[in-house]
Amino acid sequence: MKRNSDHIFDEMLVLQAQQGDNQALTLLVRRWHKKLYGYAYKTTNNSSIAEDIVQESWQAIVKGLKNLKDPALFRPWIYRIVNNKAVDWIRKQQKERSLMEKELKDHKEPMEEDEVPDDALFVLKQALKSLPEDQRFILSMHYLERLSVKHMAKVLDIPEGTVKSRLFNARKYLKKKYEETKQESE
Repeated sequence: MKRNSDHIFDEMLVLQAQQGDNQALTLLVRRWHKKLYGYAYKTTNNSSIAEDIVQESWQAIVKGLKNLKDPALFRPWIYRIVNNKAVDWIRKQQKERSLMEKELKDHKEPMEEDEVPDDALFVLKQALKSLPEDQRFILSMHYLERLSVKHMAKVLDIPEGTVKSRLFNARKYLKKKYEETKQESE
């Protein structure tokens, strides 16, 4: 991945913040808070939870910043922290979600044919919703957050080959679900 002026500026701010410069830390927060919030929101689909996750993440970032040996790894490092906090929250909520989903499925009335929208965006959104959490994460990190395979591997703490494999499988599964959802809506 090429380093651009934003990456270099972030590295400089990290180095200054590591030396105790509070203005540099404040500027890092300003530069990254919205991006981290956006990632947390895409992961949780809940604005207040996303804000909580980002606040907790900033606490961990500030606390661990002095231990970051390579300032060039700041970006994947902070995404990894947010990802871990979001995954922790999701795991915590998983039992509740599955119980609620089961109850909803038991009481859900089927849609009438004329109620099903047939536009491609709706079909894609439905297909994305049907993906397992881990596949939605990997697609979101790659396509929405624009993280490279290398940085995704660092964020998720897995080998690059595993990231590639998961991306391949997620794309394949999404395509399958898209086709199924498209046929159901026709």
